[in-house]
Amino acid sequence: MLIAEVVQPTAGFASLALDDLRITRPGGSPLIAATHIAVRPGVTALLGSNGSGKSTLLRTLAALQPVSGGGILLDGLNLAQNRSAFLERLVFLPQNFAAFPDLTGREFLVYALRLRGASRAQARSTASAWLEAVGLRDAADTKTGAYSQGMRQRLGFAYAMQLDVTLYLLDEPFAGVDPESREAMTDLLFRLSTDRIVIVSTHHVEEMLARGSAVLRIAGGKLMAE
Repeated sequence: MLIAEVVQPTAGFASLALDDLRITRPGGSPLIAATHIAVRPGVTALLGSNGSGKSTLLRTLAALQPVSGGGILLDGLNLAQNRSAFLERLVFLPQNFAAFPDLTGREFLVYALRLRGASRAQARSTASAWLEAVGLRDAADTKTGAYSQGMRQRLGFAYAMQLDVTLYLLDEPFAGVDPESREAMTDLLFRLSTDRIVIVSTHHVEEMLARGSAVLRIAGGKLMAE
């Protein structure tokens, strides 16, 4: 089964808006500020120096860290007022992805889909398609505890992208991934982001920009769209 056959377009028009957003460090000092930023469907590369707050921003957009001021709206839903509905529309892939070590790759992907309400048959077919797409077909029934870092990252990518949501937040999804697999994953990102918002923090910036990604940059404590 092809990826295009198991991933359906999202309903409506995806939108993400940051209004007068303020994010502070644990001690209360300012970290990131953004006046008004609208992110449209497609791939957006998140750029900034080490320590600028890229991972913090992604975690904040995923509602894993609180905002200090302003609002985050996804498809018109305000995080502060519609938390549950907001969270249903996104998936976050952390930099150091870890699956349940006693589950196989297939079992893990099926489990994630079942939690989202997919039928058993739909979950198995979708999981199989994504395992094939990221080059893990031969390791599909191997426990993830035996996966290398690159294999875990590919599984994490499959986990995130197989979910039918509006917003995908990917923090260094290509870490430890070989160049051939990284190219295939990047191809999938751009093919599937027509009606979805994909924000990617990655050291492979040139590859994103060469394919025409939009840019969000953190510099001097300010988040800016370019």
